[in-house]
Amino acid sequence: MRNSAQLDHEFVRTGAIYQLMNVVVNDTLLGPKKIALMSINNLMSLPESSKVLMSLDIRKVVSHFVPPQFNGEPGVIKTASKIMEKIGQLSSQ
Repeated sequence: MRNSAQLDHEFVRTGAIYQLMNVVVNDTLLGPKKIALMSINNLMSLPESSKVLMSLDIRKVVSHFVPPQFNGEPGVIKTASKIMEKIGQLSSQ
């Protein structure tokens, strides 16, 4: 996301992160979930956004989209795996 570092605080302030999590958890269609997961993957690289996502137990939410829990679309698995990788990196810091 272009200029995302400058917008990090705004993603939190406006509730965008909470809305993305809501889509991942509650939307019934896979397409919106995939788009929300891609956005969350980008936000995990930003300091303030990643703190909020970690506080929302992002690991538990995203774990439903990696094998063996999820055997669906490869793009979703790939994005979820990237998020899990970033969670691991943040947890080890």
